Amino acid sequence: MWGPTYAGVHIDEAGQIKEASIAIVEARLTDPEGPRQGLVTFTPRGDRSHWTYRYYGHQYEESLALANNWETGWVERGDFPVGTLIPEQNPWLSEKLLAHLRSQARFSALREQEYYGEWFESGGVIYEDFDPNIHVRPLPDSTNIIYKVAGVDWGTIEPTAIIVVGQDELGRTWWLHEFYRPKCYDAELYEELGRIRSRWPNIHFYCDPSEPTRIEALRANGFLVHKANREVNARVSTIRSLLKRDGSSLPGMFVVPSCLHSINEFQSWSTKEGRGVTGTVQHEQVEGGAHCLDAGGYAILALQEGLMKSMPIPVIWGRQTRAKTLVG
Repeated sequence: MWGPTYAGVHIDEAGQIKEASIAIVEARLTDPEGPRQGLVTFTPRGDRSHWTYRYYGHQYEESLALANNWETGWVERGDFPVGTLIPEQNPWLSEKLLAHLRSQARFSALREQEYYGEWFESGGVIYEDFDPNIHVRPLPDSTNIIYKVAGVDWGTIEPTAIIVVGQDELGRTWWLHEFYRPKCYDAELYEELGRIRSRWPNIHFYCDPSEPTRIEALRANGFLVHKANREVNARVSTIRSLLKRDGSSLPGMFVVPSCLHSINEFQSWSTKEGRGVTGTVQHEQVEGGAHCLDAGGYAILALQEGLMKSMPIPVIWGRQTRAKTLVG
């Protein structure tokens, strides 16, 4: 972006872009034929220390008050004029849907942030080491996935998520496949489980234990299913350790680019408002809605626990692999 000159620019999802990138683009607005102005649109990310608040937050409260009064929500004072839009101003959304969205946002700072476009004081992103520039990469064709397992997080109104993870011959974990469906009915669920089993024969599925009837139904239909370990701190600490770099300067886990919902959850899943991350995370301390991370966490715990029970073989690249496993 250093080279070209622009007459104007529109940057969407700017809250997820680094401040330096915005500054680079702004400096290129030098085309004499254009207005030399930029428009950025975003849902606020993080709290009032985030760069977007420094740029746009001073007019924010006034702008939001106007939006709630059905005025334009546009505040022109300062270097960066700000407009705030809330869902009620969208003429294509039904009142029934708006009522549902409002009820979903209640009691959740993160969802209120999404609904009203607010900055909030977060307790902190849980997977703060996750960096898309490091951890997101395609699976090389030459990679041999030795062990694989899937995690299932149920949903009826909430989305259903299925995550497949595996370990390669070098001992690295791969977040391989994502299925994410709101209002997922059993027929669609069984169809996806069948596709996964066809792609990875004899794969084991570790499911949220809160639905024992569904687990028994899957077992009766020939799927290799088990109750997952739902303990939050065990999942969080295991994934955190995999995200860190090892002696080869590479992390212990990669996520393939097609797992878009998972990548978004890695970047946004946080502790509730006002709570810090101390290394011990309990159910009541985290924001809901991280369905992919729940499913992937079930799978990763099952994979790691299965490998720990297996017979060790020689060390490769500083990570120990195993001769056999109980997880598929």
